[in-house]
Amino acid sequence: MTLENHYRQLLLISQDMLAAGQAQEWEKLVSLEADRSLLLEKSPAPTAAKGENPQAAVALIHQIQAIDAQLQEIVATWLEHARILLRIKPVSPL
Repeated sequence: MTLENHYRQLLLISQDMLAAGQAQEWEKLVSLEADRSLLLEKSPAPTAAKGENPQAAVALIHQIQAIDAQLQEIVATWLEHARILLRIKPVSPL
């Protein structure tokens, strides 16, 4: 697998993660993150980029980073809402 194809696969998973976060499908997001982590562990060595277009891989990495920033914002907002909900005391029945 070329370095560009590797990062293209990471980008596809990242896009799926963003969609899951936007839909508040947290279990799916966690599962996709685990898949992406496994793929990251298998990243080719930088020397594998010889003879390839490194700019294409760099562009993919920038897209992945942009998606990660969006995901961080989504998750931070959700966590804040969860903190607020957990502070609310239940109303006792009449």
